[in-house]
Amino acid sequence: MHVLEAVPPNRSAMSSKSWTLPRLSQSSASSAHGLLGSVRLTYAICAFLATCLHAAMRNMLGMIILKMVMPRPEDALVVPPEFGRLTEGNITSTGRCGSPRIIFNPQIQETQQSGDLPWTRNQELTFPGVYYYGYVVSISLSGYLADRCSSKVLFLVSLIFEAVAYILLPAMAHFSFEAAVVDLVICGLLAGCGNPAMYKLFVTWAHPTERTALLSFAYSGLLMGSMLVYPVASYLSNFGWELSFYVVGGVGLSLGIACCFLVYDTVEQHPRISDEEVEYLRQGKSQLGLQQQPVLRIPWKSLLTAPPAYAFILTHMFHTYSFLVIVQLMPRFMREAMEFELREVGFLSAAPYLGGICSKVMCILGGSYVERRVGSDQNCVRRMLYGICKAAS
Repeated sequence: MHVLEAVPPNRSAMSSKSWTLPRLSQSSASSAHGLLGSVRLTYAICAFLATCLHAAMRNMLGMIILKMVMPRPEDALVVPPEFGRLTEGNITSTGRCGSPRIIFNPQIQETQQSGDLPWTRNQELTFPGVYYYGYVVSISLSGYLADRCSSKVLFLVSLIFEAVAYILLPAMAHFSFEAAVVDLVICGLLAGCGNPAMYKLFVTWAHPTERTALLSFAYSGLLMGSMLVYPVASYLSNFGWELSFYVVGGVGLSLGIACCFLVYDTVEQHPRISDEEVEYLRQGKSQLGLQQQPVLRIPWKSLLTAPPAYAFILTHMFHTYSFLVIVQLMPRFMREAMEFELREVGFLSAAPYLGGICSKVMCILGGSYVERRVGSDQNCVRRMLYGICKAAS
């Protein structure tokens, strides 16, 4: 069965506004409701912060693992015997990449880790990636549940219980490697529940002319959370690597509790929304014919035989793969191959995400400008921007 879609006569007129940034003040009371001070902005900020924390909890693992595992003899930087008689001063040695390297106080062997977990190198390399075994499973099931259950409940369960599991992770890691792996898989399972539910809530809490901009703002939390967590976790780990988990998990738990009173499934359930904003949101739904749209069966046969569906899946797979390679391997590459100090790794690993935030802002503003110049063909603009980004990377 194919999904039926009501197409309003003014759909083309509305599509040209999809790149337009939402209004922050109420310029026309009869046609629009200001974003500033609205519950739409409140939910967008909650979604942004939740995305930040999900990204922080997920991406911090690639760096903090460098401080979790105790030093191993094979990871020590061996100082040549002829320098063993020196007691002070600096020497120049050859790094792993063949480049000259200055060693301070060569009497002390330099090691890669400074933690207390007796894990092997294979366990150390495996640990950050097991998060995604749970994530891949739950994100598919939660998409099904988000259409049939409370999106608010899924959103809160994802944030609150993942934060709790994250706070417990240091204790599990001290207990055994296997316990830490189970805890981290549970973190991934819980994190996967949040993304479909958050997207579903935007159908309720974003007007069609604002949805693209608000979604872009919310998903920019992926970059912002990744950019901030590396230097913050690097600093906190100086007081014990466990502190990074407690602080990030505690902030996530606090936000989840606050969202219990800020996020709702429908406009009817919200206790603080104004009548004008309710009418504005309902007007947007009626213009797209979504007010009485029933939940229909997914047309699997049409999807599995549609080339655009495979193009979208493969594009997203390759984009995600390149992103995860940076997330998981950048800190280790900086430490082991480039041989930066651990205090520098946090700041250097955050640099790609700063560039990602800048490019996102440029795409939003540039897309709006190009669309006004070339017309309202959204597919053309999106393909052009995506092609430029992938070619440049």
